[in-house]
Amino acid sequence: MSLVFFSAGEVSGDLSASEVIKLLMNDGVRCVGVGGRHMEKAGMINITNSDETLTSSVGFSESIKFVFPKLKLLNSVVNYLKQEKPDVVVLVDNQGFNLQLAKECKKLGIKTFYYFPPMVSVWGENTKYKVAKYCDKILCTFESDYKVYREVSENAIYVGNPLVERIRDNYSSKHNYLKDFRENTKKILLLPGSRQQEINNLLPVFLDTVSYMIKENPELEFYVVVSHPAFSGKVNSEILKRKLDGYVKVYLNNMDYALYDVADVVVASSGTTILEMAVMKKPTIVTYIVSPITYMIG
Repeated sequence: MSLVFFSAGEVSGDLSASEVIKLLMNDGVRCVGVGGRHMEKAGMINITNSDETLTSSVGFSESIKFVFPKLKLLNSVVNYLKQEKPDVVVLVDNQGFNLQLAKECKKLGIKTFYYFPPMVSVWGENTKYKVAKYCDKILCTFESDYKVYREVSENAIYVGNPLVERIRDNYSSKHNYLKDFRENTKKILLLPGSRQQEINNLLPVFLDTVSYMIKENPELEFYVVVSHPAFSGKVNSEILKRKLDGYVKVYLNNMDYALYDVADVVVASSGTTILEMAVMKKPTIVTYIVSPITYMIG
């Protein structure tokens, strides 16, 4: 039986990897790796028994506290790869960790595929050379990335983006949720992110804005979709602190895009969600907050 090792470290990557894992499991391929709850639900054996999406971060100072845990994780993964020798390692996004892992896989002579490779427009020109050097296949989900990676590697392949199919295949009916709202109101969806730092930084600003807006316009209705069960306590606490429990509905992300379709307007943390909302043709206000140090570094 073939053995494929997966590495993802963000909610979006966890979800994208899970879709591939389902297909491979149906063909009898054994899948192991590190990632999150979606990958485990799809059938992957998590070698650490921990959810790596909960330690995802963006920014310089924001990432410092995770340096040693990530180094420990990298060491654990490398030791596992040495012992088990999988047929292929599939890296999914999460370039900070996965580029280091790709380098180690190259040393071990293990075939490595990169699905959702780093966007060169974001991470710089040097990134494409690293990915081309360490990876046997570069599976690009954006045509612009494919053109960039094709310049430095004949192993770059344009595989398309799974978002359209994902939304189509995970959509029930928005009438399942409209019953929770009043008729003839404007419904505003709040998506404060899938990382702890985003919840901590953006959610208070979102809710303070809600407090102001409901005084100005009582015909507005607000709801939050929480990306991970681990954030539910924080979200509910911030809502109660502002006495907004009667004004802001809370849903746990259940992978039903009909819930998003209820919204007239979306206020969201920058990330994969923005692309999803664009596919769904939802007017979206894009937000993000980083530390002053990260901001100054640019």
